[in-house]
Amino acid sequence: MMVDHEIEHIIENDRTLPRDPQGRIDQVLEVLGQTMDQFKERFREQAEKRVVRSLVLQKFAKAEAIEVGAEEIDAEIETLVGSAGDQQPLFRQYLQSEERRAALMDTLMTRKSLQRLFDLTSTSVEVDPPVPTDGAPVAAAASDPPETEEAAAPA
Repeated sequence: MMVDHEIEHIIENDRTLPRDPQGRIDQVLEVLGQTMDQFKERFREQAEKRVVRSLVLQKFAKAEAIEVGAEEIDAEIETLVGSAGDQQPLFRQYLQSEERRAALMDTLMTRKSLQRLFDLTSTSVEVDPPVPTDGAPVAAAASDPPETEEAAAPA
């Protein structure tokens, strides 16, 4: 069911598909000689991958206690409205709908989760040098310069 819903989103948002004035893609189906169900199958693999990524990211966000507050949604709305010129009031009203606020919350949650993942994978981890447990000398690390005879010889 989630995959079918995602397929609908993919098709709906594909701006390259020629559409009639009502937004239908009947001409594409006619040229391809396919039914809508056959056409949708073309997007199944892509939709499945998107759903899996979304579910994994949601689980990660929950584990990391990542949240999006109403004030963050409001700030995002103001950022978006700022580029609407003289259509700002109408655009603000559109973005304030429950459906649009939910979509913005999802977008912000994804953005914050991806940023957290980036932060976790971008930090360098310092590793303590190995400590011998049996009294044997520890081999020099590959990044240590090799000792020369002069440096090894007692002064």
